[in-house]
Amino acid sequence: MEGKFVDALRSVTAEITMEELHKQRGDFVQKVHTVVSEDLLKNGLELETVSLTGLDQTSRNFFNPVLRLTSIDFYRAFLRFPKL
Repeated sequence: MEGKFVDALRSVTAEITMEELHKQRGDFVQKVHTVVSEDLLKNGLELETVSLTGLDQTSRNFFNPVLRLTSIDFYRAFLRFPKL
């Protein structure tokens, strides 16, 4: 079951920036709820609620500059927060 939740989080998160996620928490939670609920219903389960309890930023040490998306995200973060 954990994989279903991780997949839902990743698929919804891939569509928005971190800033949008922070500003539009309600939309994010609703989209995750919709995606997860569809899968859970197939197994006879129902998701009652979803909540976003915190947003954390990954340390620079964990970025792999070889990966394209990571490089783009790192570059954007560097432009906004050069002293991270």
